[in-house]
Amino acid sequence: MRHQQLSDRDSYPRWTSPRSDRRAPKWRRCRRRKSRAHAPDDVHRIPQPTWFERAVIIGVQWIFYLFFFALYLISSKTAHRVVGYFEEEAVISYTHYLAEIDEGRSENVPAPAIARRYWGLPDDATLRDVVLVVRADAAHHGDVNHGFANELAGLPQGEVAPCPPHAALEPIWKQTA
Repeated sequence: MRHQQLSDRDSYPRWTSPRSDRRAPKWRRCRRRKSRAHAPDDVHRIPQPTWFERAVIIGVQWIFYLFFFALYLISSKTAHRVVGYFEEEAVISYTHYLAEIDEGRSENVPAPAIARRYWGLPDDATLRDVVLVVRADAAHHGDVNHGFANELAGLPQGEVAPCPPHAALEPIWKQTA
């Protein structure tokens, strides 16, 4: 992946330029300077995928979509079982990530505001708290999908892990209706 170098001109939004900034009202110029000052200094180090890499990613996503769509049409029981296994692997990955946080290999930073709001976490929540609740959610989704597969196969459904409380996401059309 290539790294994109940002010049001073790149720190301006696309519709502005350093020249037009001089003509802007003082409050807007101050706001822009502050936002540029608080932007991370290492933004230029974020890897940017090339067009080829983007094409490969999109192509693989389409292949998986078509495969999974066909699988669901052929055997929805198998499709739910596959999703259940994916969720089990996610639980294992989150458990390894928690071990990295606990051992100090990954920094236990404060939880992002959007995660605190969605999962109903306290203001002093950390990344570890977010990973714990996301892992519990993945375990719940895995159990639900295995339950669907069992139901379609006529087998008894097992116990389902509890779903952690989270904010209800309403579609925009419901909010405006």
